[in-house]
Amino acid sequence: MAVDVAQLRIDFTTGKNDFLIEITEKYSQYCVDYMLKRHQCSEDEAKDLFAEAILVFRDAVIRKKLTKVRKVQNYLLGTCIKLHQLQLRQDYRKVDKAAEIKERLYGENTNFLDATVSEETNSELIRITMTSFHQLGEKCQQLLRLYYVHHFSLNEIAEEMGFATQNGAKTTKYRCYQQCRKFARELKN
Repeated sequence: MAVDVAQLRIDFTTGKNDFLIEITEKYSQYCVDYMLKRHQCSEDEAKDLFAEAILVFRDAVIRKKLTKVRKVQNYLLGTCIKLHQLQLRQDYRKVDKAAEIKERLYGENTNFLDATVSEETNSELIRITMTSFHQLGEKCQQLLRLYYVHHFSLNEIAEEMGFATQNGAKTTKYRCYQQCRKFARELKN
């Protein structure tokens, strides 16, 4: 189905969403089934991915990032796949980042949040981490939150916080992290 993207942009900006309803009815089951079979998603995950793909399509049309589309079905399916891959990478990064943070802050003893360690010890280490984080300046706290909690890339952080380059954000992140680590070690001893 070839579409007139310019007309869609006008429709979407004036609140007419008939086309979105039409393509949802037409392609949702196909995309959900494909994600279930090929990417081992749960049905709810596949439906959520499709809903997000519809929003990505609409936003791309409105922001003029999408100027031509031959098959809306292929665009939506491709977007579902990319969103799923991004979600898997972010989930992996969260686990990987948590292990990295534990290793860097506490050295060899990285199983401090393990079930075998007492709840009291876990609480103490979390308190130390939070206290050391709150000793940082506001800019460092914001940068570390963007990177470790919200998983912003260094380019996104540079843009968000007004750094001239990605390297400026990277250097500042490193310094802030080292400062937090220093505070944590002082509190630990």
